[in-house]
Amino acid sequence: MGMFDYVEGVPENSDHDNQVKCWGCYLGTYSVGGEVPNVERGVDTYSVLLRGPSHEPRYVLVDNGVITDVYSETFTDGFPVYDKWGTSISPEPPTGRDLG
Repeated sequence: MGMFDYVEGVPENSDHDNQVKCWGCYLGTYSVGGEVPNVERGVDTYSVLLRGPSHEPRYVLVDNGVITDVYSETFTDGFPVYDKWGTSISPEPPTGRDLG
């Protein structure tokens, strides 16, 4: 299982997981307006795909190192997209399968 960081604001009744491993895994809690580390050096604007069903993807949006949305239906176009582990899935997130 391991350690995770948590995204606050993902609806409790959602099928999406609020755990991410791309920010250091120190059991931190991050929410809109909070600063987060870069996933890759020099990249401070990006999206993180939350674990959940592929037919209904949700993203955490980060702009200049600050979370701007924790349950967005779209990723930030033109910027990197990472999975919850910090693996790049750019330029387009995978579709047609469970992203968990």
